[in-house]
Amino acid sequence: MLIYFLESHPQFGVVARDIIMSSTSKPVILSVLAYQEVLTSFALRDRDSLAVARGAIDSMYNVKFVSVSQRIATIAVELSAEYGKKLLGYDAIHIATAIDSGVDKFYTNDAWVASIGNIERLQIFPLI
Repeated sequence: MLIYFLESHPQFGVVARDIIMSSTSKPVILSVLAYQEVLTSFALRDRDSLAVARGAIDSMYNVKFVSVSQRIATIAVELSAEYGKKLLGYDAIHIATAIDSGVDKFYTNDAWVASIGNIERLQIFPLI
């Protein structure tokens, strides 16, 4: 979702911006892997794009990146075991980070992940 906001994606950019910027009382929680995913996309373009994206992310006062702990990794493994191919790799880590952080809403543009609906007290919503 962060990449859609930073790239001003024609279909998802405004929705992503509204979700990220409307959270003023609680921070938007993201796995540090989202930071890596997004910045890698810009780094593969050129260094200037990377610098602009990094500056934009660093100025987002309401976004908090959470490191992947062993506990989060364990939750991710359990999610993958339960949901199979719907939740593997980074997707499982992102949702495990949300669960571990006590987040109650998770937005995704991945139809497979969105089809899960709810996990514990976490509601999963499609981005649009």
